[in-house]
Amino acid sequence: MNYDGAFNVKDLAAPVNEVLKRLEWEWTPQRGEWWFRPGTMVNLIENPELISSEESTIWFDATPILEWEEIERILHKAGYVLRGSEFYQIGTDYFPAPDHRFSINKYGQMIVIAEGNSRQEAVMKAVIELGKEMK
Repeated sequence: MNYDGAFNVKDLAAPVNEVLKRLEWEWTPQRGEWWFRPGTMVNLIENPELISSEESTIWFDATPILEWEEIERILHKAGYVLRGSEFYQIGTDYFPAPDHRFSINKYGQMIVIAEGNSRQEAVMKAVIELGKEMK
């Protein structure tokens, strides 16, 4: 993900992270991840120790913007499967689905589906919908 991609989904990051925490995920800053603090620009982690050290004040209010592949790994560990939609239906006609439509499944059953302007946005929106279903 580049800066523009991270910036475009930063408003989805906090609600996504809240859902992932309910799946027993805990963030450990890694080099190359994107993050931001309230009221700041999106930043790339170059030195994770500066963020996660006990002396750092960044750690407490930093919000990571996880790439969709990392979100997929977290979902998988919790027993969920992230699937890209191959087709969608309008009436009796089927059409190829765009690259940015995803569902989250568990035990072979679709739980939620979401789409966005990018694969990253669609996956993040699907996680937010999953959080609504988990309540």
